[in-house]
Parts: sequence; structure tokens; C-alpha cells
Amino acid sequence: MSIHRGMAVAAALTLTLITTSCTSDDKPDPKPPTGSPTSASPTPAQASEDPGVQAVPLAGDKHLKIQWSLDKGVNGSDPVVDVGRRTLAAVYLATFSPEWRSDAAIGKVSASLTTGDDVLLEPTRSARSGKQPVANDPLVITVQPPQVDGDTAVFWACVDARGAFDHTPTRRNNIGILASVSVTAKDGVWKATRYDLDPQDPTSDDRYYQRCQQDK
Repeated sequence: MSIHRGMAVAAALTLTLITTSCTSDDKPDPKPPTGSPTSASPTPAQASEDPGVQAVPLAGDKHLKIQWSLDKGVNGSDPVVDVGRRTLAAVYLATFSPEWRSDAAIGKVSASLTTGDDVLLEPTRSARSGKQPVANDPLVITVQPPQVDGDTAVFWACVDARGAFDHTPTRRNNIGILASVSVTAKDGVWKATRYDLDPQDPTSDDRYYQRCQQDK
């Protein structure tokens, strides 16, 4: 059973998920690339060094702590990984931290981190309007090797919210839910085009799902 069933984190993000299935031009995303995962981007694109992007705290803030873990083969300096991590961090901070609930806070990073406001600013607006659960322990996110295909890529991660929002013993053997961030190289810079906190059919190979159910 997936950990996201019955979890407070999933409930708070339900409205957010409704609007994350389209690209910035409001067209369905193409099927994620099926090539082998790679830990380094084969294109000259880099992660944005814009202050707005760097303002996203990967470790979270006092309201929501985020702990990152890199699977074997994941290069922490890979720009695709950097953009993916900052996008997920922004999403969870927007949902659970009072300091990130305003359009001003999200808008500050949206233009530099994504291809348009409909990628991050608009999808998180509904989630930011409700009362948020209080996090206890850090939200643990394990990064899997991304898929890179030329100037497009998909960042994959397992989000484990057991310590942060759920202490139910029956979920002890479940690691987390799968999350993805699609990115594209635009003018030499990797930017997020969409995120999905519950991918239904990521690839023909379910290794990404399986990794999220493995004990560490």
C-alpha cells in the first residue's frame, strides 16, 4: 500500500495535483523519455544562478525541514537534479510553510525556476489557501537517477513523510510516494515545465515505483 493513502501531506496537496498535469503552454506533456537514467546532463544547459532560484532553501525552513538523500549514481551537482530539488522544495514549502503561502513569495522564484506561472505559482495557490498540518520531523526526499533525453529530462524522487506528518506504525514498511519534475533546456538554462506528486504511468519499467517501496 502506498504511504500517500490517508496521509495528511497527500490531503493538503490534493488541489495542487489537479493542475499539475499540463505543460506551460496548456498542452499535455509528452510521454517521459524511456532512455536509461543518467546522472549527468549531456547538454550544455545549466541550472539557473538567478537569486530567485537560489532563494529556495533546499533544507526547508523552521516550519518544514527537508532532508535529501541521493541514490547511487546521482550527481548532486547535476543541474537537472538541482532544478528538480528546488522545484519540489518550493512546492512543499508553499504547501506547509506560512512564510511561503503568498503569491509574492512563490512569484519571486517562479520566473527563474520554471517556464511559466502555470507551472508553480498557479498550481500551489489552492494548496496555500488551507490550514496546513504541522511538521514534526524532516520530510525525507530520496533522489533517483534522472532520465535525460537531449534538451528534456525528468527528475525522479521518493518522498517519505512518515516522520514529518505520520507516525502510524502500520505504515512502517512503506518508504514513500513517487514524485517527478519535468524540465527542459531553454536558452542554455534548465527550467521546470511541470511537476507531478503522484505519477500514474512514469515509464514501462516500474523501477521508480519499486524504489519508493524499498527499505533504506
